[in-house]
Amino acid sequence: MKDFYIGYINKLPKSYKIALSFGLPIFLITLLVTSIIFSTEQEQFQNGNFELSQETTLEGMLFQKPVPMLKIEVEKGYFKDILLVDKGKFGAERRLTHLPKKEGQAVKIKGHLIYYNGHSVLEIDEINILKNKLEFHAFNNYLEGIHNTIIGEIVDPKCYFGIMKPGFGKIHRSCAIRCISGGIPAVLVHRNNEGQETYYIISRKDGTKDNSDLFNLIGKTVQIHAKIKKGKDWNFLELDERSKKLIINEQGYSYHPITTTPPLETVVCKH
Repeated sequence: MKDFYIGYINKLPKSYKIALSFGLPIFLITLLVTSIIFSTEQEQFQNGNFELSQETTLEGMLFQKPVPMLKIEVEKGYFKDILLVDKGKFGAERRLTHLPKKEGQAVKIKGHLIYYNGHSVLEIDEINILKNKLEFHAFNNYLEGIHNTIIGEIVDPKCYFGIMKPGFGKIHRSCAIRCISGGIPAVLVHRNNEGQETYYIISRKDGTKDNSDLFNLIGKTVQIHAKIKKGKDWNFLELDERSKKLIINEQGYSYHPITTTPPLETVVCKH
């Protein structure tokens, strides 16, 4: 008759004791080693931050073109451009409909900061026009651009800079498509051979906000030929009738920062 263990009798058969004395340590050691290997193989978190539980109030000049931004004076004569977004997966435009279309309007915004690698995004809670004049004045000036070709990966800045850490690649693609379709500006991330990243907000010469032609490019390594406008905090990649977009690798650029080869693949869209 085989051993049969009944818990309330409190007498463990000898065969069970032997099995547990060897099997349990082996199981625990295997579990520990597997956990260590699994954790070390994961992507490292970026140092991005989303201040979800902390509200920040900023006063500055609101510029709505080409994308909504708040220009603040960090210290005397030193300005910073903060990209504005709404809650959830929506851009800031719908929060600005009640405001004058005047560029440089003085406003006060309460919201939650998202920041990474020297760039800031503000998720708007509340926005109001300031009755008093600001103590500074600034222009929304970006250097006049030239057409050039750049390789990178298209991401949505809200997730990439602070929420998902990191928010790139195929896994992030569906989320990024929803964010960009909701009006959050698309950003092309370019990484050089030294691993330094440069960010280009994708805008359009005709002023339209429809980025649906980019959905198929998100999370992949892409090459875009467009007008590049350089600014202090953010650069712009302005699409126009001369722009060309190519997929050069189905995997995100972040996984191939250096070894990506020039395009031999399909032309996705050609204007």
